[in-house]
Amino acid sequence: MIYNYDSAADNNGGGGLTMDASGNIFAVLSAAYDSPSVVKLSPNGYGGWNPTVLRTFGNKIFPEGAPVLDNAWNLYGTTQAGGAHNMGTVYKLSRQKNGAWSESVLYAFKGGKTDGIGPYAGIAFDAAGNIYGTTIFGGKSNNGTVFELVAPVGKGSYEEKVLWSFDGANGRWPLGSLIRDNAGNLYGMTRSGGGTGCYALKGCGVAFEVIP
Repeated sequence: MIYNYDSAADNNGGGGLTMDASGNIFAVLSAAYDSPSVVKLSPNGYGGWNPTVLRTFGNKIFPEGAPVLDNAWNLYGTTQAGGAHNMGTVYKLSRQKNGAWSESVLYAFKGGKTDGIGPYAGIAFDAAGNIYGTTIFGGKSNNGTVFELVAPVGKGSYEEKVLWSFDGANGRWPLGSLIRDNAGNLYGMTRSGGGTGCYALKGCGVAFEVIP
């Protein structure tokens, strides 16, 4: 054990970890009804680890997926709730010159048939800096989506595209992170859908491919 969640403010981990080139570990502690946070664990040189809270979110924001680092050491993640419409966000944490970390909301989901609700997993990048991920609800049938955030030019903002809406027959409720192949195709899994049986006779889930 290298770190013990020993308070109500940092319980309920399990969203996954990421590590930088210096051996620091970054974790999301979802703490559903307390103070969810992003924590950095740094080696102390004596076999132990020093925790630093980089960002504390409001109650019931539900950050869940594993954080992701870019080449400039910015940290990215998702929240199931929060944002302008309280339907989830993709966020970025950037380290400032004074060592503090600041948050930017890159996209706030709107829901409905044309957008997703509640991203549960972390995100994936391509070489151009575009961001890919999933939401567990929203889309045409409210069974979840696969989305792309197109990287801004200059000081512009990200533009969202819904690449796929699940309809149950082809899967519902994507929970895990996506992976990309060398051709840019996206792969993931859903918790349910795809046929009869399992959850409420609505399918046991699928592995899927989305070609942007």
